[in-house]
Amino acid sequence: MASDDPVQTLTMAGGVIVFAVGIYQYWRAQQWKRSEFIASEIKAMRGDPSAQTMMQMLDWDGRRADLFPNKDQGRWVLVKHDELARALRIDTTGEGSDRKEEEFSSKEGRIRDVADTFLEHLDRFGHFVEMELVAAAEFRPYVKYWFDLIADSYEDRPLGTAPVWRKALQLFIVHYGYRGVILLANGMGYQMNLASLPRD
Repeated sequence: MASDDPVQTLTMAGGVIVFAVGIYQYWRAQQWKRSEFIASEIKAMRGDPSAQTMMQMLDWDGRRADLFPNKDQGRWVLVKHDELARALRIDTTGEGSDRKEEEFSSKEGRIRDVADTFLEHLDRFGHFVEMELVAAAEFRPYVKYWFDLIADSYEDRPLGTAPVWRKALQLFIVHYGYRGVILLANGMGYQMNLASLPRD
């Protein structure tokens, strides 16, 4: 039965409003914490010199990359996209394969190193999503550009513009177990067409 006492009614209404405001403030605080967490992770990736170098190589065909930062001479090396694709080939030596693999050059080895660093950041993001600490969509504004290049599906790019290194990088991701990268891609609505990739 509703109370006939206006003071009691106002008190109850005030309690409901205070409770609702408290819930809203808690939700806003949690959203802010998630945003800060994501921003710190993105800052760490962008501030990582190796990840920066990999992103530059993915973005530019024929750009000089800082592959050997500890060298005085030969620090900056020109890397074309076909070289990037070749450097990301799967190393089958020691896996019972009869094929004789050509050894990786020092340049290719460094390209693989910076690729690993870049993918480790994305892999970390994917595992945060898997743990339900954040949603994949929250990372999307920061990594969309890179997944537009890495993944098979394009939103704003015409067909036939796939970079020559894309399949090599996808196979690299699968072969070396970057599961978090795949989880992140799927969570953001991308498809990597992994079924079409050879596994050996």
